[in-house]
Amino acid sequence: MFADERRKVLNIIMGPTLREAEAAYSSIYEHHAPLIRFLTGTGTPRPIVLSVAADLCLNAKLRMVLQGDGLDSQVVRPLLEEARLAGATLDETALGLLLKINIERLAQQALEQCEDLSCMERLNKAAKLVRTLPFEINLWQIQNICYKILHTKWADFKEKAGLGDKQAQEWIRYCTEVFENFKLHVPQA
Repeated sequence: MFADERRKVLNIIMGPTLREAEAAYSSIYEHHAPLIRFLTGTGTPRPIVLSVAADLCLNAKLRMVLQGDGLDSQVVRPLLEEARLAGATLDETALGLLLKINIERLAQQALEQCEDLSCMERLNKAAKLVRTLPFEINLWQIQNICYKILHTKWADFKEKAGLGDKQAQEWIRYCTEVFENFKLHVPQA
């Protein structure tokens, strides 16, 4: 059996077991979260089972949110703060990859559906979220898509905005914020 096929079969077999274990540890974490936060806050070493429970539970919650459509910072930020207070070790590689894939999708939508202001608004919210993360994500593919937006869409929207088109003005505002948050040069003229 090829490695990819073997991995798929193992994921199917292990899926229910992993979900069951994750649910059990999440239950432990939820039941003992105040104690975990207290121990972390006082610098007292936590029992390994409580550390593992916090890590598994909070990483699972963040994974679900970061791979979802919304990328709502009002959901992500409290989870990150909860992880900090609980002293949880975040799986920065996996979380960063999920977020990167999700933002790439949002950027591609903003490029392909540039007339739909909500696409640029969602990308803008995601860009703002990236700046608040306690870990880095690889932005180069996202920056490349934004660069395409700049070179294929910017001039038209800038012209429309100059003629008083309110939607184009909003698009320019969102786009400018996206460029700034993704560390791209923002055209001045």
